Order: sequence, then C-alpha cells, then structure tokens
Amino acid sequence: QLERALSKDDILSLYLTLAPYGGNLEGIRAASFAYFGKEPRRLTLGETALLVALPQSPEYRRPDRHPERARAARNRVLDRISGNGIFSAQELEAAKAEPVPSARKSMPLVAPHAADDARAAFSDRSIIKLTIRARL
Repeated sequence: QLERALSKDDILSLYLTLAPYGGNLEGIRAASFAYFGKEPRRLTLGETALLVALPQSPEYRRPDRHPERARAARNRVLDRISGNGIFSAQELEAAKAEPVPSARKSMPLVAPHAADDARAAFSDRSIIKLTIRARL
C-alpha cells in the first residue's frame, strides 16, 4: 500500500525521520546528535552501523544502557556488509574497534543566543519559556 502512494526515496526519508532509537529519540538525525554529537553525514562507518542496528530493537540495544548488546548488533551489521566489496577488511575491523557511546550527549540548541538573552533578561526566574520558530 505504501509503495503505491510514495516513492522509495519518500519511504526512506520517512523511515529515517521516524525510526525509533531508544528513549525519546526518533529519527537518525536526533540519534546522531544524541549519541555522537554530530550530523549524520559526519558519522564514521562504525557509528553508522550502530545507528543501522538500533531501530530493530531500540531499548534492548541502547548503547548508553546496554553497551555490549549495542556493540554486538553493530558488529553484526558490519559483518553483513563485509562481502559487498565497498569497505576493506581493515576498514571493517577499525569500525568494530570504535567505542560504543556510554552516555547521551546534550542536544544542540536551536537558538543559543536567544536562550542566553532570555536567561540574562529574566535571571530572577527559575523557568523561562520561549517559543522559537527555527526557520525564520
């Protein structure tokens, strides 16, 4: 049904945006920032393989809670792609040697200057609520 309404690129885009990555993380971009602190296009082979493995069982394989399960799942992804000829054996072994993140990183601020300005203007308040339209 889905393939009748959407192109394969659209389906992939939806999957990459909505796939679960554990906790409150949805989408590969959020997971990339939360676990590695960078944009998906800057991920290493090992980091990418981990993010490929997580959506199948995101809570069970959460690297910050179950690093051995996450490492094993990542290595299975790397083993599966070993025969495709795109990556050398050395690249795959280096990817397997990469550490699995032990904690989630802080998410980047959408408007750090606005947050700093609000903090300065309302320093007497413990909670400051802002509404920011990032695309403006």
